[in-house]
Amino acid sequence: MGYFGDRHSYVRIEDDSRNTETLFLPFATAPLQDSLVIAVMPNKQSEYDLVYEEFPVLASINGVDVSELLQRADYRHQKAPKEAKWYRQAMTLVYIEANFHLAGIPFTSPLECVFKDLAGTKDTLIAVTPTSKRVLWNELGDKMEKDKKSLFGDQEGLFQRIDDVGIISIPEMVREGNDDSKGFYDLLQKKMLEYRDTKALIIDVRNNPGGRRHLIGFFSQYFSDPDYPWVANVAVARETPLDNDEYNDRMRALNRDQLNARFLYQWDSPYWNEQERSAIDQFITSFEPKLAFDSGDFSSPHVMVLPIREFLVDSYAYDKPVYILANERSFSAASVLVAAFKGHPNVKIAGVKVDGSSGMSYRTELPNSKLVYRYSRMVSFQRNGLTLDGNGVEPDILLMRDLDHVLARHDSQLDDLLKIINDQ
Repeated sequence: MGYFGDRHSYVRIEDDSRNTETLFLPFATAPLQDSLVIAVMPNKQSEYDLVYEEFPVLASINGVDVSELLQRADYRHQKAPKEAKWYRQAMTLVYIEANFHLAGIPFTSPLECVFKDLAGTKDTLIAVTPTSKRVLWNELGDKMEKDKKSLFGDQEGLFQRIDDVGIISIPEMVREGNDDSKGFYDLLQKKMLEYRDTKALIIDVRNNPGGRRHLIGFFSQYFSDPDYPWVANVAVARETPLDNDEYNDRMRALNRDQLNARFLYQWDSPYWNEQERSAIDQFITSFEPKLAFDSGDFSSPHVMVLPIREFLVDSYAYDKPVYILANERSFSAASVLVAAFKGHPNVKIAGVKVDGSSGMSYRTELPNSKLVYRYSRMVSFQRNGLTLDGNGVEPDILLMRDLDHVLARHDSQLDDLLKIINDQ
């Protein structure tokens, strides 16, 4: 399933008792730059220490290069953008016995590990004994997890004002009006009023796993001009016709409802007003999807246009610079938010290319085999014609992590972005 390019898809057996790969590396593994894995251990300050100060980079295990091992073991993320692929692989190297099993390489212990210095000029061989205790690396220590808890608790912790820049952390794409949002949209609207006089705004969606598109609609009321509608997303849904009219009608209705729930409507829908329809007509004439598909197996194109009119909040036109800070784990609806505002007036994307995905997925369990599989019925395109899945969204401002960021000693991406804003 990983080779299809559908970033939501999987096939698995839930609670598989046959899974015996239970040995882990005795330390956590973390990505550094775009090709290194370093060995770290959490400390009492909610930060990380290097396991081997002089030789922090884990280069090979039992004679197998780490990058080769991860490439052979990782089936699910084969079609992910290379940045997201490496990020996820580096984090999961700690599952060492499972990785060797998936790669088809015999597993022997203790492990003969080659560690290198950061420059890659010196190395050392260390015998490492696997353990049954798992230690994982988390981005910025436990900050991201605290943000998720704040979303359903003390939501004030998601908002900052530094150097006259408003900063909003969005740990999940929660739905407006949903009980789970716990009044987040009311607080968000209040904070947007407080940030009206700021010199810039940062929307932080790093490590955001997705959810619903409602936050796109909310922010579009502040960032998008209704006199100049912005076509933000184009999608088609799978509806291969069968020799069964009732089934075909049901699938078309299901797709229509699911697409409309994502604020995607057919280009000729009565939903659009005159200005929106004119913007759609102008955009569609030059839009070229970079993925070939049989139009007979898919619905007609549906588009999302900003501002999304359903969100009639007490808004204003925020005309200062807006920066959306994203990374390799900005996924699903979070990556749609990034793509929707890519190229938008006054908005820049900062950070690292996101793990693009937008699929309208379905989950099904086969009754006899108990296999659980998930697949998507929608192909979602960015404004440039590329699919979100497999391509991600290129940042306008590339912000790489430094070593102290990986060790959770400071947030180098946010600090670097604030410096860029303040230097302008």
